Amino acid sequence: MHSTYAVLWGMQCVPGTLDVMPDITPYLRMKLGTVGCVEYAMPGSKELFDAFEKEADHSAGWLLMRHGTVVPGKTILDAFYAQEELEETAKILWEMYGKFLKFQLV
Repeated sequence: MHSTYAVLWGMQCVPGTLDVMPDITPYLRMKLGTVGCVEYAMPGSKELFDAFEKEADHSAGWLLMRHGTVVPGKTILDAFYAQEELEETAKILWEMYGKFLKFQLV
C-alpha cells in the first residue's frame, strides 16, 4: 500500500532493522506487531523475494523503502486494520520527528 506517512517514514528506515517504528501507542503492537524494513526492488523480482525471505521471521509487517508497506493478515479485514494502525503510527511519528530526520533522496 502507498500510504503517505508510511512512505515518508520508510524514506529513512534501515533494511535489516528488526523494528523501525517506536511504541508510541500500544495499538500498533496489538494489531500488527513489529515493523521491519526491506530494501526496495522491482515488483516480482528475485531480489524482492530474497529481501522478504531474510526478514520474514523477524517482523509482522514491513516498510518497503521509498515505496510503501506490506502488511499481511489472517483475513483481508485484519490486514486492513493493521495497515490503518501502521499508517496512523507513521503519521504521529512523522509529526513528532520528521523535521529532525536527515535522509538523502535517491
